[in-house]
Amino acid sequence: MKKISFILSLSVFLCFSACATKNTHYENGSIQKLLTSKKQWKIENYTSNQLTTILSYEKDQEFIIGFKEREVFGKFGCNNFFGSYSIEGNEITINNAGVTRKMCENDIMQIESEMINGFLNKTNEITFKGKKINFSNASFSLEIQ
Repeated sequence: MKKISFILSLSVFLCFSACATKNTHYENGSIQKLLTSKKQWKIENYTSNQLTTILSYEKDQEFIIGFKEREVFGKFGCNNFFGSYSIEGNEITINNAGVTRKMCENDIMQIESEMINGFLNKTNEITFKGKKINFSNASFSLEIQ
């Protein structure tokens, strides 16, 4: 009986320990540490108007995003973007964003426009799925790996 009681107590303890560890992962700047842990992240896909677009990489078409201290930067296919960001809880807000304005293929310009309008100068909720990070608001989501 003591053995069963001990195993049950140990199981409950391990369960609560695992849950506590999972929750503390998102506290004390750990989201920022994760975002800045790579020089840049590859943007896998984005969803706009309930349509998910998987991004393909061809020459001169990069879909990347990077985070450095409180600065965000990257490329949505054609033009570079930059700005600042702040994190509160599990939300990230992109502020003071700017974008270069060179002309590219119409298809890329359309994708870029949707990504700029959906992500820059917005607040997005951050969620994690394995090694992927998802940024989403009411009408848009962006997934990086």
